[in-house]
Amino acid sequence: TDLTFWVLLLGLASLQVADCITTRIILDRGGHEQNPIAVILMEMLTVNGFLALKAIVVTVLGYFLGVGSLWLLTGVVVFYVWIVHHNMQSIK
Repeated sequence: TDLTFWVLLLGLASLQVADCITTRIILDRGGHEQNPIAVILMEMLTVNGFLALKAIVVTVLGYFLGVGSLWLLTGVVVFYVWIVHHNMQSIK
């Protein structure tokens, strides 16, 4: 339904903010990005530039995936729940 779509999309956008914040904390504390493609893009765009761009791109892609299939959007949301959870565990 429309409400489910918008709740999932808002959740995905919120998870992007949480991912940006937790990633930044980890990096500021001496952690390292594990995704080699992200490392290259961070060097090209700066860390904050990359994180902001990634958040926007993932949310927009989530929108288009959700228009086609709520299951795909749900999968992306679950994936980012795992990422943010992993980041939170790394911060402890």
